[in-house]
Amino acid sequence: MLNITILFILGIMEWFYQTTILWTGLASCLLAVFALLRTLSYRNFIAIFQIRLQTFFELLTFILLFLFLMLKAVKVPGDWDDTSFHLPLARFYIENHGIVLNQYLRFPLFPQNIDLLLALGLMLGHEVMAQGLATLPLFISCIGLMGATVWILNSTFAGYLAIAMLLMLRPSRNIIGYAYIDHGLALFCWGAILALAMWNQSDRQSRKWIVMAGLLAGGAAGSKYFGAVLATLLGLYLLVVCKAWRAALTYAITGTLFGISWYLRSLLISGDPIHPAGGAFFGHFLWDAQDLIGQTQEQATFGVGTNLFYVIPAMIKAHVSPWICALFACCFLKKETSSLRFLYVIFLSYFLFWFYVTQVPRYLAPLFAVGCFLTVYTLYQGVRKWSIGTRLSTGTWLQNSYMPSVICLKLLKQLKTGIMHWNAIPDTRCFNRLIN
Repeated sequence: MLNITILFILGIMEWFYQTTILWTGLASCLLAVFALLRTLSYRNFIAIFQIRLQTFFELLTFILLFLFLMLKAVKVPGDWDDTSFHLPLARFYIENHGIVLNQYLRFPLFPQNIDLLLALGLMLGHEVMAQGLATLPLFISCIGLMGATVWILNSTFAGYLAIAMLLMLRPSRNIIGYAYIDHGLALFCWGAILALAMWNQSDRQSRKWIVMAGLLAGGAAGSKYFGAVLATLLGLYLLVVCKAWRAALTYAITGTLFGISWYLRSLLISGDPIHPAGGAFFGHFLWDAQDLIGQTQEQATFGVGTNLFYVIPAMIKAHVSPWICALFACCFLKKETSSLRFLYVIFLSYFLFWFYVTQVPRYLAPLFAVGCFLTVYTLYQGVRKWSIGTRLSTGTWLQNSYMPSVICLKLLKQLKTGIMHWNAIPDTRCFNRLIN
């Protein structure tokens, strides 16, 4: 998030040059390494190299997963939004050496945190590097899922299940390797949610987790309007549920500091901080009333009705049917910690917002990770409670130490296939949509 903030400042000052970015990036990396060394004790440093065999296989699994995801980015752009908006916007910033208004693009004033990363990728290695940076947040989200399952469920196998679900979930899977911002948005949202969960776990006393949550929520708000919705829900949780006024104020200040920049830019240029969505209240700029009506009608073609009885059909149509299990996580939360109940409250709150406002599958990105986690949590608790053989469920199935080896073999096979067919005919889904 700090690097994105640096890119934004350089862009606003029209210092968006490769040399300037490389020197500032190097300085920020050195500062991060210095801060890490200050907080890392000698004992913890030595512990890094004391790796058990099981840990080695887990590390190897994530290395192969990283290579697999980066290989998915080695392809020609062309899914839809990447070639019609995100990549042209990023290239326009590079050509003008700064953040300049491009009135010929559809959404020139949207929050653009992830687009700045795409611009950095184009500057360093053309479209493939940009697609790699757009896919990298998915890998980090997978690490976060593993950490959450080990922390809360004490099971690496549950973590592998959650990661597999995230990778196979169609709204997530369809954009892997393309220059979309949704995986970046999902990472910021997941990080903010986990930070507040850790704050809950610390008896709501640790200010550093509140600051971290605000920083990441600001990053989400600066990536897409739906990130601002989730950030607002997190703030409401602090105010309404926790009644933690000081924590809410700290969260609001931090989130505003790191998330308001794009909204201020939009306000100064168009008079509408959420252009073009606020045209009816703040006046129209580039878009007129008919354009907004057309956008609303296009959004209405997705999903099903907004009757609560259609919640499960809406999940099925959005291709997130495994999350039906997550809805029933409440059955096991009575005796759980406040952190788990918080995850469920946020999941349900944003999902209901999505259900009533828009049912576009990709707009579920803020819930990609937490939805998969709660699904696996529900299955985990169901197996533990209703399985006939407790030893089989918790020992052999839920904490299987051989699972990383199996996943390594599967990823090696996928990598071999990807390397052999790296120059295959590119996917042309967007052109097929135009033709059909």
